[in-house]
Amino acid sequence: SGFSSSRFRFVGDAKISADWSAGYIMEIEVVSAQVNKTDDRCDDGNSKLGEADCKSSASGIKVRHSAWYLNSKTLGRITVGQTSFSADDITSGYSLGGTATATQGNIDAAPGMSLLFNRTTPNGIKAIDVFQVGDVDRGNVIRYDTPVFAGFTASVSWGEDDMWSAALRYAGEFGGFKFAAAVGYFEDNDANGQNGDKTKGQWSGYDYDEIRAGASLLHVPTGLFVDGGYMHREFDNNSFGDVDYWYVRGGIYQKFVALGKTSLFGEYGHIEGAERDSAGTTDDMTDSEGTYYGIGVQQEIDAAAMEIYLGWRHFDADADDVNGRAFRTEDIETVYTGARIKF
Repeated sequence: SGFSSSRFRFVGDAKISADWSAGYIMEIEVVSAQVNKTDDRCDDGNSKLGEADCKSSASGIKVRHSAWYLNSKTLGRITVGQTSFSADDITSGYSLGGTATATQGNIDAAPGMSLLFNRTTPNGIKAIDVFQVGDVDRGNVIRYDTPVFAGFTASVSWGEDDMWSAALRYAGEFGGFKFAAAVGYFEDNDANGQNGDKTKGQWSGYDYDEIRAGASLLHVPTGLFVDGGYMHREFDNNSFGDVDYWYVRGGIYQKFVALGKTSLFGEYGHIEGAERDSAGTTDDMTDSEGTYYGIGVQQEIDAAAMEIYLGWRHFDADADDVNGRAFRTEDIETVYTGARIKF
């Protein structure tokens, strides 16, 4: 899955004193046919290739985390190495309603995001071209996290050449409710960074900054919950417009069967302003607007530390070319299913 790949980690920790400890984390990701990169031309996870050679595509092993840290119970934690920027997972990762595997806010990682809204241009308009949500993700950084104070924790990070991020998170429980929320800022001044192609968004060759927020509220006795997220992105190049994205999700999270808790949910999201710059060709996309909605179920199997999920999503979009003419677009329907086991 684009949301939760197969991965394993090694973690070590050593006590220095009653207050201080040191440690290291290494997390490895095994990538095969990621569902957000498969399409009708290639079922092995690299939609840039045709069916004839797509088997040589994106399989491989990647390092997600490789970092050491010093931790103080009173002063906080300093982490150095390949790890998450402070604002990572804010828009995507807040759900107290048991839906984290089946659906996340960074919808660009969802199944079917390489499917085409439009086939009339040489490369077509993919769902991911319109839903350029992305995530702040990871890099080679120096990061500081404060200790938890009254449910709050703050963090700041800097790395690469150069990007920096700051975030404030909260988690608490009161009056039968659980609540978690975060807000973060991310600035990318690495215009010639690792991706550097001409597709604007999280993979862009353009400097940008963004604000992200996410929250989740769960009523514990009934299992009713609501989640939401927001992103606003601005590019330093004034010829590119801002990108705004938001989503809301709600449902019920209860133990209806002996196997474990069940999450039944519905979701809705909207994005506008994403563009695609293809060096002045007919592939250019401007003035785009996209919407998605769907329903899903996730079943936990406690004895196996397992989650099984099934869902349906509808995507639609409108976009113009560089001359202001509207592209003809067709809606996309996806049905997805999968499982995750933790051990």
